[in-house]
Amino acid sequence: MSKDNIIQFPTTHKPSRKTKVDILNNRLKELQVENDYLQADMDYLADTVDGNIEEMQIILKELEKLHLATLKQSVTELKDDFGVDLTTIVDNLIVDTTKPKDKE
Repeated sequence: MSKDNIIQFPTTHKPSRKTKVDILNNRLKELQVENDYLQADMDYLADTVDGNIEEMQIILKELEKLHLATLKQSVTELKDDFGVDLTTIVDNLIVDTTKPKDKE
């Protein structure tokens, strides 16, 4: 037998166009699934942040009420102890945030 008749076995094989298209389409599907997961996570985190901000606002309002009550009690105790009425000064210092500001 002559060596000229032997067909060489291909050592490198190039994927066909159909195979390349299938690979790329599969990768697009994988990326879309990953993006869907990431978007769901971002939506969850955004909702959590909004809920935390609302809760913080409620807590801050409660703290404001408690501090104002403590301040008024301290002023009353000073009045009882020293006979000096500081309630008008304290009332002028306390700003009511629920009332709209007067236009000047």
